[in-house]
Amino acid sequence: FRNCYFDFTFHPPSITRQPILFTDVCKLSVSSGLVDAEVKLFVIMVRKGRDGSMICTAYDPKSASDYMCVGTPEEWAKTGAMESVSIEKAQEQLEKYTTEGRIGVGNCITPRILCKVYNKMAPKGDEFLGTCEVSISGVLSNCGQMQEEWAVLVKDGAPAGHVLLSMQFRRQVDIDLEKQAQVERKARNAKLREEKKLKDALKKEIGKMQASGQATPAGGDNEMAAMKKSMRNLLTANEGLKSEISKARSEVEKQQEELSAVAQEKKRALEELSVLRERALKAEAKAGSLASQVAANSNEDLISNLKKEREEALRQLSERDDALIQLSSSAIDIEEV
Repeated sequence: FRNCYFDFTFHPPSITRQPILFTDVCKLSVSSGLVDAEVKLFVIMVRKGRDGSMICTAYDPKSASDYMCVGTPEEWAKTGAMESVSIEKAQEQLEKYTTEGRIGVGNCITPRILCKVYNKMAPKGDEFLGTCEVSISGVLSNCGQMQEEWAVLVKDGAPAGHVLLSMQFRRQVDIDLEKQAQVERKARNAKLREEKKLKDALKKEIGKMQASGQATPAGGDNEMAAMKKSMRNLLTANEGLKSEISKARSEVEKQQEELSAVAQEKKRALEELSVLRERALKAEAKAGSLASQVAANSNEDLISNLKKEREEALRQLSERDDALIQLSSSAIDIEEV
């Protein structure tokens, strides 16, 4: 005999993923052809269908299997039944139908594995030995654990032998984590092999040098150590140089930012100075015009006020000129740096 391995993705039935409206424990008669005809206790689950209908399923705790229920009220199967049938009314209908024995157990909806066995060593090629059907409810409820079961092979409606099935259910998230760990492990092993290869190559070269007696004369080990030390010093100096360059670059960028800020301030000061000059010219023209009027009217007070306004405008203009000179000096100093 030869072991055969199968790996496939499990997709649960869509019915068992529908939301449950309510549950109840009831005695139902088991339909013939599935298990022995008898009355057993089942956990009844009424679910909400995708179209708004009501679906009734029965769960057998002993076999850990789900079954479809037959004989439920006809209005439950209609589209949008939840809008016309309340939960309280549905519970009353379920109790009435189960008491009257009108609801029974139908087809099994628990996932099952159908296994067909062939003999590839037969003289005439693949010989069909039989088929078996095994429930995977126990495997699903024990995630990660291996479960073994001897199944009866059936051929032409009669027992034809036994086959040992080993089954295991694993979550997709666990599979993904294991694959990721394998990738990381391979990368780590490849890195270790590369390091070992380099070390072996270095040892081999050193051995050749020592065997030749030319490249490594007396005191060759000391020269090798000195070379390694010099290399380390060069690497250290290189790192320090990189740090100094980075620091200098930061200083230059900072100075450029300061220069840009000074240029902006200088531009703004020039604009304000231009405005003040225009104001001073207008004030001077106004003062001259009014002065002639005042001279004609001999109004000395008005002349005095106009002189004060002109002097104030000239003073503000002088202050702006001084500020502009200071900004220009600062810009020159930064450019020289």
